[in-house]
Amino acid sequence: MMLWVILTLMIVAASLFLAAPFLRADASARAPDPATEANVYRDQLAEIDRELADGAIDATQAEASRLEIKRRVFALQRDADAPVRILALIERKFFAGIIAGGIALGGTILYAFNGSPDIPSARRTSTATPASVGPNHPPIAGAAQPGPSAQVGGVPQAQALSSVDEMVDRLVQRLTKSPGDADGWRMLGWSYFRTDRYQEAAAAYAKASALQPSVGALKTAWAEALVRAADGKVTPESLRLSEEALKLDAKDPRARYFIGLAKEQAGDASGALDAWIALLRDANSTDDWEAEVRQQTQELAKASGIDIGARLPVSPTGPGILGKLKQEAASADATQPAATAPQQSIQRGPTAADVKAAESLSASDRTVMIRSMVDGLQTRLDANPRDADGWIKLLRSRVVLGEMDQAKAALARALKVFADTPSVRDQISATAREVGISP
Repeated sequence: MMLWVILTLMIVAASLFLAAPFLRADASARAPDPATEANVYRDQLAEIDRELADGAIDATQAEASRLEIKRRVFALQRDADAPVRILALIERKFFAGIIAGGIALGGTILYAFNGSPDIPSARRTSTATPASVGPNHPPIAGAAQPGPSAQVGGVPQAQALSSVDEMVDRLVQRLTKSPGDADGWRMLGWSYFRTDRYQEAAAAYAKASALQPSVGALKTAWAEALVRAADGKVTPESLRLSEEALKLDAKDPRARYFIGLAKEQAGDASGALDAWIALLRDANSTDDWEAEVRQQTQELAKASGIDIGARLPVSPTGPGILGKLKQEAASADATQPAATAPQQSIQRGPTAADVKAAESLSASDRTVMIRSMVDGLQTRLDANPRDADGWIKLLRSRVVLGEMDQAKAALARALKVFADTPSVRDQISATAREVGISP
């Protein structure tokens, strides 16, 4: 928006500068008064006569001076007889408008063909992967768009990234001498990708992938560059690369996203939704692409008239508890023996199966189930209070649910239980501070 404001102001300034002469008052355009100049010449003739009478000049000089003055008088009379064309006000305004409009229209047309109005927001991702690209910001998935490592050929990363153009030039020169450098090709692909040179990025990633065929992230980076180069279209080659990457890593989120996108573009909305919902189920709270994939999934479901309310998992980001309960339940299942009775299962707290079941419920039913799981954990701790991990889990769960009073009560109880164990008290106190509760 700021770019267009600046361009508009520049066009207005240029138009006013060139149109100003047509808008000025008439005085500057008027011809000089012939009578005034004739009086001047008449005075000069009289002066010549006086000088001749006084003997200051002779008759020859006087005659020459008279002839010169008469010549100027005749020229003045000739110019006075010629018609002087002065533009009327309406004509001046017309020409000023033509000039101003021509500048504005011509500048706009020229910029449209040769300019780059979308440079400030060139990385629009609605037709490709749904998040930013970079060494620390994956375009989608845990497998980031392969970027530069800490050192490149002995050059520190900060120095290598000081100028993308210089880095690209150095890389090209280096790879000309060492074409078998997979890391160099990977970084060259990343550099091209960052500067929106997607075809060149795809070619560089292809070289890197050929040298390291077992690295799935290189295949998906190559696939993403091809998708960007095709204006968001998943080409057959990018689909093939995504499928190959999925064989190397069945959980590769970027590959799974592109496979779903290919199905959507092929008209298989149901297949795309299945792929993306499965992807969202495996999302973590640290995955910054999750919100955009979720939005894209919801928009596709709405446009297709497909109800996914019961299938769409709860977002693991923000204050949601399911993402944390997933990890805690998985840890509990791995470290504790299987229950021998339903009551034991409840007392152990939420299992992975419990969390899985909660994901498919409505929002209100899900809240009820989550609270019952947390209350079950509370019941277990009442029966077996010497469980530090259980108290920590309970603290986090209460805070996530917004039950601050219960969280403070649990903290006080835990600190009392472990009054004789300073190391455990410190661990519980640190957790309390982390979640915003004062011990």
